[in-house]
Amino acid sequence: MALSPEQLGTIFPYFIAFWVAVALAALAFFHFNKNGPLKRKLFLILTIVADIALLGFIWVSGAPLPFLAVVAAFMVLGAWQAVRFTRFCGKCGANNFPQRPFQSRTECKKCGDHLAVD
Repeated sequence: MALSPEQLGTIFPYFIAFWVAVALAALAFFHFNKNGPLKRKLFLILTIVADIALLGFIWVSGAPLPFLAVVAAFMVLGAWQAVRFTRFCGKCGANNFPQRPFQSRTECKKCGDHLAVD
């Protein structure tokens, strides 16, 4: 299902508005919410939904199937890394992103509490 350039031009502002709204909502939630277990669950859901939405837009834009497959593979790898290595403190709710590739934090950067492996 490929759209014409005119149709893409019509949809593009809505696409950008959607991503800005999702980004601002996620930023506010992950910054102000202190519930670590809820953050873990929502982070997984948000990662999957965002990847599916982006793949949907790429598909609608008329990208060739091989390109779509390569993009999907990289997105799955990126989503796996983000979900696997990002930790949320159960004590203070801080976001703990990895500082080195392929290595999760073991202690909270904010309170020093041990971070459980999910």
